[in-house]
Amino acid sequence: MLRGSHAFKFGGEIIDNSSTSNVTANAKGPIRFSSIQDFFSGFPNGVPDPVKGPPDKHGSATILTGDLLRHFSFTGYALFMQDDWRVNPRLTVNLGVRYELNTVPKELNNLQGNFDPNSPTGVAQVGFGATSVYNGDHNNFAPRLGAAWDVFGNGKTVVRAGAGVFYEQLSLDVFNGIGNSFGLRTAPSGATLVYTSGTGATATTVVQPGSGSIGVINTAFTNTPIINGTSGQAKGSFTGLAQGGIPYNWIHNGSPVTGGTPIFTFQPYCGDGVTPIPVGLPLAGFKPQQCNVMGVDPNLRTPYVYEYSLGLQRAITNTISLDIGYVGNMGRKFISAVDINQPQLQGGFSPGWGNPAVSGTPAALCLASASDPKPYDNCAPSIPASSRPFSTKFPWFKYIDEYGNNDTSNYNSLQATLTMRNYHGLTLTGGYTYSHALGVASDQGTGGGNFLPIDSTRNIKSQLYGPSNFDIQQRGTISGTYNIPGKSGFGQVLEGWSINAVALIQSGLPWGVSDASNDFAGTGEYTGNNAANQGGQWDFYGNPADFLATHNFLGVTPGPALIGNTAGAPGVPYFPGVDTPNAVTTGLTATNPTNNATCNAKATALGPLALAALANTGCYALGNSVLIPPAFGGYGTTARNMFRDHGFRNMDLSVTKAFKFKERLTAQFRAEFFNILNHPNFVNPAGGPGGGGASLDPSAAGTSTGLGWVSNTPDVASSNPVLGSGGPRALQLGLKLIF
Repeated sequence: MLRGSHAFKFGGEIIDNSSTSNVTANAKGPIRFSSIQDFFSGFPNGVPDPVKGPPDKHGSATILTGDLLRHFSFTGYALFMQDDWRVNPRLTVNLGVRYELNTVPKELNNLQGNFDPNSPTGVAQVGFGATSVYNGDHNNFAPRLGAAWDVFGNGKTVVRAGAGVFYEQLSLDVFNGIGNSFGLRTAPSGATLVYTSGTGATATTVVQPGSGSIGVINTAFTNTPIINGTSGQAKGSFTGLAQGGIPYNWIHNGSPVTGGTPIFTFQPYCGDGVTPIPVGLPLAGFKPQQCNVMGVDPNLRTPYVYEYSLGLQRAITNTISLDIGYVGNMGRKFISAVDINQPQLQGGFSPGWGNPAVSGTPAALCLASASDPKPYDNCAPSIPASSRPFSTKFPWFKYIDEYGNNDTSNYNSLQATLTMRNYHGLTLTGGYTYSHALGVASDQGTGGGNFLPIDSTRNIKSQLYGPSNFDIQQRGTISGTYNIPGKSGFGQVLEGWSINAVALIQSGLPWGVSDASNDFAGTGEYTGNNAANQGGQWDFYGNPADFLATHNFLGVTPGPALIGNTAGAPGVPYFPGVDTPNAVTTGLTATNPTNNATCNAKATALGPLALAALANTGCYALGNSVLIPPAFGGYGTTARNMFRDHGFRNMDLSVTKAFKFKERLTAQFRAEFFNILNHPNFVNPAGGPGGGGASLDPSAAGTSTGLGWVSNTPDVASSNPVLGSGGPRALQLGLKLIF
């Protein structure tokens, strides 16, 4: 609608979203046998001895109980108004506002729930004590402002500015995927609870039916009566064929209609991990383990982003222009999780590890073994289940991951573009960006860039705020075409030639370490809680640039001081500790557990539990910098994404020759050179262009491929060696007909 110098626009939008999804992983109950003989006999752990019982083998069985078929839906509504106001011939202002409303996702059969500390069982299922998984957000007003100013009124110098608020629309995966944890769809409201009530003489076993209808539990039977087939049998008379055990069901497997027996006859249970089911085959004696549950802040708010920019465009000549500007944004209230059932540290250490001098504590037992021939061989941090905040109220829960508006992000950049159009046959475009992208995470919800913090009891930002996975601080590009002046005649040999080139130079992408092998703190967070956790962190001392993945450490030689590792092994040089599997103990002691003096000195300064961890795990050193494990019972301090790869450099070139046949047909011959300088490029260790594949687990890298080492170029890593970028020099010839 036009009115005077104003142009008004308004409108609306309705989006109806629905999804039907299912999950079948482990739904048929996979079984792993220790040998082919065990497979044919039906005993995953081997045929038991009548007196000694089942052998000590490594069979396993897992079953996913319950129905994961879900029918989700939600609706999005939006209204907007905008005024394009031409204040005067040189100034135009854009004003606008948008309102958005997204309904809370619903499931057709109410098969989703949320953790609720006020519920008797800790779970509130929709339709069973809850009307919705969280409250809606109805305050999403998004104003917008923009302006364009012709500074001198001649159209050659223009200043543009803009700012606005933009709300996110959360996908269903954010709360219902969660990296195979399945999210709100698996709140175990229908699981039977098994736990011990009271202590001592008043202790009683409680078997409590669930309060809802969601019975999705992923249960492992390793080293249980179910897998060994000995449920309910007295010691000394083991046959391994008790009814309901896997061996019995394996032998008698068949359809119940024809008198057969299903292999798995399990129903969903959540227990405290120590209380056995008292009666009933095949579960008598089975100790249900603690379940995990996911929650969402009931007052969840819609994430949003502030975006703003200021730019100057200048026409230098009729064919040359310059565009320079500032572009930035701030993300607020982004979604991530914390474990609200994680134990609190005591004096900077996990419970039981805070005072090593106390006789009998796990820490004291660890340090007492320092005088043994193999020092510190009794260090296995663990904490009692009773130290978790909800252990008394909900002993059947272990990890309680609550998602809320925890994350923030920031992006700031200087962007410049120089454009030259047909200047004496040369067309050129050059761009440069200097930027920094920071955030607590690089994605939301189920994305691989979203992390559960190592310690949910501390400030999240101090642990996770850092460079985003896509943070390229400097990037320069230049592309151009030059039409070589020609001369008629000679069969068009001296005309129709052109050269085209594209060059790209960018600084390195970030990467960092993530220990998924050792639980130094003993909380089980980064070895057991699989809700996209960050992994354990070590302690870094020195300059992160020393660990720059130049050629991904190819050919780095640790030198003769490194004992027990192959000389010239790729990756950051590794120094084994006295208790590590590949260590040579000559000259190593409990107080000097590695052959790197700097590693030993840094661990000594942190205390005896840090020396114990160093002896058990080893360290890494390159240049003047070292990476050592954290003290047993504590957390490391390495920042997220603190290292950088070697960057990316590439130049492509093509030469073309055109022949004209009359006016309607042109034949163009092309010779194209990709990576004409044959510059070597490698993928980012943490998964840059095409994906990484490097070992980022410092506890495992010392004995395998090396920390942070990759050998793939980006095209090979992305399984696209023909058309992908970053590969070796390639030549392509072609003929193009234009008519």
